[in-house]
Amino acid sequence: AMRASSPFWRRRRQVRFRRRLECWRSSRRNLSFTNITDAGCAALAAALDSGSLPALETINLHSSPASTTAMVAVREAVCEALAKARAAV
Repeated sequence: AMRASSPFWRRRRQVRFRRRLECWRSSRRNLSFTNITDAGCAALAAALDSGSLPALETINLHSSPASTTAMVAVREAVCEALAKARAAV
């Protein structure tokens, strides 16, 4: 039997998370008290950097297991995406 922490299941969770990101249309997201990890934060920051989430203006990652460095990277990506969107207007 495969364990929930095996690479297969971790990859499956990452793919599921990325698919959810594609469905976001709101400008605010609250991911507080979720199980978002450093890998999830990296995927979120990459999506923001690529312009996949142009409507996202605020995000809350309070009390998630991700490291402070990963959360700061996401917040910086949100700020950069906002700056790009405002410069384009």
